Amino acid sequence: MATYNASTNVTTIANHKVYEAFGKVHSESGPTVDTLFGYTGRYFDDDAGLQWNLNRANKRDRSNIERDVDAAGPTGS
Repeated sequence: MATYNASTNVTTIANHKVYEAFGKVHSESGPTVDTLFGYTGRYFDDDAGLQWNLNRANKRDRSNIERDVDAAGPTGS
């Protein structure tokens, strides 16, 4: 995320995030900067730890495959 100061014509980086494969934040330069959109550009709720993807909410550090397998149970039924 960047901020622009029109009076000085200077753009500065407010928060640079580095993500892991499934969207979990690996590191960030300004953790106090609050953002509404994250890894995929979708709404992210920090309080719930969920990302809203139109028809379902996903945890950012798990793939859909892992989540669907967990929901089906150990036997897949």
